[in-house]
Amino acid sequence: MQMKAYMQAIQHSLTTKEKTVLYQGMIERKQSDTGQSFTYNEKGTNACVEVLANETDLFIKRSSDVESTHCFRPLEETKGKVMSEFGLLEFELYTHKYIQSENIIFIEYDVMQNHEIIDRIRIVWELKEDFS
Repeated sequence: MQMKAYMQAIQHSLTTKEKTVLYQGMIERKQSDTGQSFTYNEKGTNACVEVLANETDLFIKRSSDVESTHCFRPLEETKGKVMSEFGLLEFELYTHKYIQSENIIFIEYDVMQNHEIIDRIRIVWELKEDFS
C-alpha cells in the first residue's frame, strides 16, 4: 500500500555529538506486511536517499556525486560501501540497536575500519501518516 506521510530524519554522531537534520517534509511511503520503503532528497545536498526497512534488515542507498550502500542487521557486523571518484571504500558496520515500526525507524551503529571504531551513528526516521 502506498501513502503520503510526513517524515523527519535526524542523524546524531554519538562520537562528536553533532546532530544533523537530514530531511523534514512529505514523502511517498510504500508499506507491506514485511516492512516499508521510501525515498527522499537529503536536506542541503543533492543526494537522493532510498530506505528499505523490514523486521530484520535495514538497507540504505544514498546517490549523489558519491554513491553509498549500507546494510544493517541487529547485533551483526555487515559491510558499507562508498563509491567516489577516488574508487571504492569498504568498511564494517556493527548494529547495536534497530527498531522498525509503522511510525519510527531507529538505527544505532558503529562505523569501523580494520575493526577499529571510527564513529558511532544514530539515525531516527519519524513518520506520521497524512490524513488530509
